[in-house]
Amino acid sequence: MIIAAEGLAHARGFAQIGLGVAADNVRGARLYRRLGYEPTGIRDTTQYTWTDAGGLVHDAAEEDELLV
Repeated sequence: MIIAAEGLAHARGFAQIGLGVAADNVRGARLYRRLGYEPTGIRDTTQYTWTDAGGLVHDAAEEDELLV
């Protein structure tokens, strides 16, 4: 999926892709680095809402590291 997304971005004229990976997601960050993404030193907090299988709505926040 990552390679397909990169191909789509390239086909649409984008020279770079940026993505956020949760600061505590060591395995995810390792994968992106193996694929050539580099950390920018920028960290951000992402807030989002999700609904569980029982229909209960949850608010969450996570610290993300930006890679390009």
